[in-house]
Amino acid sequence: MIPFKNSRIKIGNFILNSRTKKRMREIKAVNLKDISSALITYSVKCKESEDIIKELKNELVESGIKTKIVGFIPDKNKEDLYITDKNHIYFSIKDCSFFLYPKQEDIKSIIDTQFNLLINLSFEYHFPLHWIIKMSKAKFKSGPAGEYKDDTDFMIELNSKSEKELKNELLRYLKSIN
Repeated sequence: MIPFKNSRIKIGNFILNSRTKKRMREIKAVNLKDISSALITYSVKCKESEDIIKELKNELVESGIKTKIVGFIPDKNKEDLYITDKNHIYFSIKDCSFFLYPKQEDIKSIIDTQFNLLINLSFEYHFPLHWIIKMSKAKFKSGPAGEYKDDTDFMIELNSKSEKELKNELLRYLKSIN
């Protein structure tokens, strides 16, 4: 449990909104065939989630797309089970500021990188992911309708909260954008 979580998120949102007003981002709808870089964000929950992320990463890499992944670990008991590498960054609340925004240099660098596409596969709201998605300079942001709808340019609404179905639907529609 995070002490004063709601107050900290409220102040964090105020900081986020003031910073995003100053940031400029080129918004451009992209077809999956025409991109060279992608960022995947998600909430680390279980082995199945990790497998879906690996599938998506492999599909993108096989298409020649340079891919980075950021996974937020909401469960304090699982923090030590995940190891960050150069293309897959894990972080948790302990890697965030008092107002719950990420303070790791790798994540700050990713936020400032202009990816062609950002794919969010998290259905659950986590303020640190909200910060990354909203602050990212990615040209086109996609994800599920719901919690992050104000942060994305393209969203998919599903009846179920299946990450696998979300991944498949996003890829299907991103391949058909002109």
